[in-house]
Amino acid sequence: MNRWLMVAMAVWFQSSAAWAQDGFDDAGFGDSGFGDGFDTEVSAPVVELDAVDTNSVVQPWSFYGFMKGEAGYSPQKEGDEKKLTKLQGTLNLSFDYRLNDQWRSKVSTNGFVNQAYQINGRSGYTQGTLDVYEQEFELRDTYIEGSFSSGLSVKTGRQVLAWGQSDSSQINDMANPRDNREMGMVDIEDARIPVAATKLAWVNDGLELDLVALHEFRPNKTPGAGSEFDLLGSLRSQGVVVNPDDQPTGQDGFMVRLYQSYNGGDAVVYYADTYSDGFYLDLSSVAMVGGKPALSMTPRYKKVKSVGLSGNKVFGGLLLKGELAQKQGMVYGRNDLATQVGGLLQQGVFPGAVSGQVISFEEKDVTQVMAGVEYMGFVDLTLTMEVTYEKINDWQDTLSSKETGGVSFSSVDYAALNDTLHTRFIWFQLFNLDGGVYRVNVDYDWMDGVNVSGGYISYQSPGPTSLLEAYAKNDRVIAALKYSF
Repeated sequence: MNRWLMVAMAVWFQSSAAWAQDGFDDAGFGDSGFGDGFDTEVSAPVVELDAVDTNSVVQPWSFYGFMKGEAGYSPQKEGDEKKLTKLQGTLNLSFDYRLNDQWRSKVSTNGFVNQAYQINGRSGYTQGTLDVYEQEFELRDTYIEGSFSSGLSVKTGRQVLAWGQSDSSQINDMANPRDNREMGMVDIEDARIPVAATKLAWVNDGLELDLVALHEFRPNKTPGAGSEFDLLGSLRSQGVVVNPDDQPTGQDGFMVRLYQSYNGGDAVVYYADTYSDGFYLDLSSVAMVGGKPALSMTPRYKKVKSVGLSGNKVFGGLLLKGELAQKQGMVYGRNDLATQVGGLLQQGVFPGAVSGQVISFEEKDVTQVMAGVEYMGFVDLTLTMEVTYEKINDWQDTLSSKETGGVSFSSVDYAALNDTLHTRFIWFQLFNLDGGVYRVNVDYDWMDGVNVSGGYISYQSPGPTSLLEAYAKNDRVIAALKYSF
């Protein structure tokens, strides 16, 4: 996990890797993983039920979804920069069909169209921006699941496997890539991207064993080339050509989870052999243009093996949680690429042969740790704080990432008006003085099925060397109206 990992981990609610002076890969928001959560003992009320018509027919299917309109405005844009960043309509449709008491299926689709680019003028944007942000249609959760006897069940198809304890980092939550296109603006429930997989689960008296085979590779959704959040903007500005990414095919990987719940908490062991959903950059070719070397690089993806632990424990209104993972084969870019290329050219090596002799990345083992606390002892108020730390083992100063890094995540959630008004403040702070992201959101359940929300996101950079310096003027005012049916 290089420095781009920490940006993705802190800001995108997800992961991205990059070769660059400021790269960081592979992260996002993980599942809260509370297991049984905060157990509250309540007395059962006495309820008198009306007579039931046993001849009535219960439909085996259900159709539901939502329509959502969103707007985004960037007040800090100047000159010819377009302040209207989003005027988007989204339609989500889901169809469930229950075959019997043990088996059910689901098909879910999601699509959006962003009219802001038509309004502002499409010619003012790069094709990479339009390809990523203007419109999209995709098949999301689509699967069949059912149970057998003796606590055995199976689920196969596109699905979300939300593992881990963290709300801010992707430590043991390695199955699903993340939607990282809009920094800090995608909620966790929308950030995970479903993948085709088969999950076999066995449950017995609080013990659960999950075996997962992954059937497709899907990378993180990253900002478009030339967009305001372009991860590789600094490289492109230096003339580096970034080719289309080289996605792996076949042998997509597998995962194992052993979960044990107990009174007031749970403990989990993980093993994963999967592709990293964040890319690294590999030097593909070198050519001489105007007497200067021009580099061409290709985003690629690497298999990573991970062994991890997690757990939580409830003490009244206090929840303590933690995660640990040891990952093998994480890829980090080198910071001496230009020196290597220049040295080989001076030695008379033909430019076409230089790329074969340059070491553009290194594989390293990484240790990741997360410790968190959540407090619900106040009425209608929840306080959360997490600290994630990582260390690159066998670190060397030719790596573009620092030996240690991390992020702190804090949130304050307040509910009012009989739980119809929700206010949330989120703060991410990157270690090593790399900046922070602040977000405030207000959601109001206006009427049955209708939700109105708004918020503000601020990107704070302490100086020109900060990872967030390139995004310091991308602050965003957001608003949305959502109708669920």
